[in-house]
Amino acid sequence: MRNFTLYPMSSYQGKLAGLAIIALALIMLLVVKFFGPLSFIPKLDRDRQLILFFVFTVLGMYQVVFSKEKNEDERVQRIRAKCFQSAFMIFAGTLIAILLTSVTSHEAMTFSAVQLCTFVAFGLSLYLLLFHIGLYFDPAWNYNDDTVLVNIRKNKTFFIIYFIAIATILATVFLMHKS
Repeated sequence: MRNFTLYPMSSYQGKLAGLAIIALALIMLLVVKFFGPLSFIPKLDRDRQLILFFVFTVLGMYQVVFSKEKNEDERVQRIRAKCFQSAFMIFAGTLIAILLTSVTSHEAMTFSAVQLCTFVAFGLSLYLLLFHIGLYFDPAWNYNDDTVLVNIRKNKTFFIIYFIAIATILATVFLMHKS
């Protein structure tokens, strides 16, 4: 019996297509940002073109996240499962913190299209960061049911990079909220 998946993983070529979409969308974002709106999209002003290419960047990230690796084995699947779990917990915690902040500020919080897209990009990039750290930077990444301290000792490099990434993300969110 096959395992049920809500969104099946696409092939490695899907990952390459997602990377191409990301690269093209980021180039177009930079062109619009620094040189103005593109003339071959006349119905959209500069801000809407920026949003359009940002959405394409997120769609490319989504394609990369749900694509298989070139050598898909049990280790990659275990790393993917743990990274999905970790990224979801961090993303959910961040959203809860944002919502609690809006509740305590006594102001109605509304989100623009860019902010909503940024939330999705944050979650996808968090997963991609964790997945690629686990996949490429720590080949001895072990998952077992040991205690937290034992796992931290086994995976020192990952947790140092992980701590720096999380501290940077939190500092960025804090500084963006301040201004």
